[in-house]
Amino acid sequence: MTIIATIILVAYLAYAYCKVGIPYCLSDTAYTVGKGIFASAMIAVAACLWLPMMETTEEWWQFLVFLSFAGIAILAVSPYKDSDFNYKLHYVGTYIAMVAVLSLWAARGAWVVPIATISAGLALRAITDKWLLWVELMMFALAITYTIN
Repeated sequence: MTIIATIILVAYLAYAYCKVGIPYCLSDTAYTVGKGIFASAMIAVAACLWLPMMETTEEWWQFLVFLSFAGIAILAVSPYKDSDFNYKLHYVGTYIAMVAVLSLWAARGAWVVPIATISAGLALRAITDKWLLWVELMMFALAITYTIN
C-alpha cells in the first residue's frame, strides 16, 4: 500500500507539474488540475497510508494516525482559499496533518526527524518562495517513510 501511495502522489505531482509548473503549494494545483482530481489524489494517498501507519504505530499513539488522515481529508476537500472560511479550514487541516505526522515520529522516539524537518522548513523559507510546497512534500515523505519499519 505504501508503494501505491507513493505512485499516486508522484503521478499527481507529475500531472500537476505538466499543467502548472512548480506551484507555491500543493493546493494551488487544484485551481488548474481541478478540485475533484486534487481531492481524489490526496485522499487516495492518505487512504493507502492508513493501514500501514496503523500497523507500525503502537496502540496508544494510533489516534495520531487518525488525526493525520483527518488533516489531509480537510485539506483535500477545501483546497480553494477563496473565502475566509475556506482559507482558515485549509490551514487548520494542513497544521493538523503536519503536527500529527511529526508527533508520530516523536512518539516513536525519533526526535531528530521532527527537529530536522522543522529546521529544513525554516531554511527553505529563507531561500525559496515555494517553501510551503517543499514542507508539504516533506510531510508526505515522512508519512511514507514512517510506514517502512
